[in-house]
Amino acid sequence: MIDRSSPSGVKAIMRRYDLRAKKSWGQNFLVDRNVLTRIADSCAIAPEQYVVEIGPGLGALTQELAIRCRGVLAIEKDTGMEATLGDLANECDNVRLLFQDVLKVDIEAALQQAFALPEIVPYQVCANIPYNITTPILFQLLERCPHMQAATLMMQKEVGDRLLAQPGGKTYGRLTLTASYYADLQMLSNVSHHCFYPQPEVDSAVLRIIPQRP
Repeated sequence: MIDRSSPSGVKAIMRRYDLRAKKSWGQNFLVDRNVLTRIADSCAIAPEQYVVEIGPGLGALTQELAIRCRGVLAIEKDTGMEATLGDLANECDNVRLLFQDVLKVDIEAALQQAFALPEIVPYQVCANIPYNITTPILFQLLERCPHMQAATLMMQKEVGDRLLAQPGGKTYGRLTLTASYYADLQMLSNVSHHCFYPQPEVDSAVLRIIPQRP
């Protein structure tokens, strides 16, 4: 099985499939296995549960999720990843791929169709979210995914700080208020920009988001 979680492994995959990280899409691949394992563990996924992953990239986190749950639906916009993610899906028979823009996808209908479920079941979301569309993805999950139990999301640290800001602080604002109305948010960990290839200019944060249902 290809090593998708180290700098050397990522570089080898990119050479093999002639891939380039798309800066405009915020493609920075996590290459620290300890961080990947910690993120997957923090989801506390039950073995019979399904997971939706947004932006799997080269599939390092997908592998970690697949060994912990019943099935992973990985939604990826970049069709250039089709070959390498297809190889991963062949290795992990509980991984399904959907190559679409997640902002245009009915996530719950896609999950039901991918695994031929008779009805929508509670599921989790886990993702390394592209920095430039963090806010719309977050509110898509909170407003349009009623069966989502929780989301574990890695995002730009600045956005995480805004989501968790306290009243009176300079980062406290509309995003903080709106997110806290829909969900309970918890900071799990910070992730250095040194843990990615290519390295972004900013650090990241991993948040656990649990929707508040009426």
